[in-house]
Amino acid sequence: MIQANNARVFLLPAVSFLLTLLVFAYTLTDTAGLMTAAFTRFSYWILWALALAWAYALLKYLRKTGFSPKEFLRRNWPGLLLTFALTTSIFLSVKPGWRVLSDETNLLGVSRSMLYEHKPMNPTMAYYRHDQLQIKHSKLNKRPLLFPFVTHLAHLLAGYRWINPIIVNFLTAWAFLFLFFRIFQPWAGTTGGLGASLLLASHPIFA
Repeated sequence: MIQANNARVFLLPAVSFLLTLLVFAYTLTDTAGLMTAAFTRFSYWILWALALAWAYALLKYLRKTGFSPKEFLRRNWPGLLLTFALTTSIFLSVKPGWRVLSDETNLLGVSRSMLYEHKPMNPTMAYYRHDQLQIKHSKLNKRPLLFPFVTHLAHLLAGYRWINPIIVNFLTAWAFLFLFFRIFQPWAGTTGGLGASLLLASHPIFA
């Protein structure tokens, strides 16, 4: 018992000393360059780790609650169909395309780099040589990486296509509209759930 207490007494100063050395070494390095290199090299794999951890937690929860896809479809098919029709009407009325501010093209470029290079880079200059696209210059993008990462998953499933971000947008909008429907439907009925989805769809930022 005495030896254990003595070990604890020396453990805290030792850890504090090591942390102090790490902080001191960190201040002597090129912090901007170090963080940029670390972000470029490791962020893709960190996203994969988070995605797999989230999928494992979700599957564990669904198994614990006895989730049945057949039962889920039986209970929620009206909401799924109604919100799918609503999502389709949004995409037909506001046709998707490449906007002037180039947000969509930048995100598509990052997803391409994730697919082929496993890095969150946005290609800004490239040329074709022997029918192969050669990236000459790329840079880090300031936008969050979740959407490019999900789009890169679509590339993995269907191949690299420019329309994949639009498909991801469609599925995400459908999921959000159905979520609103499912939240309000138990208290307000099917009509109230659809009204909640319409209210969300009417928001300019969403549509």
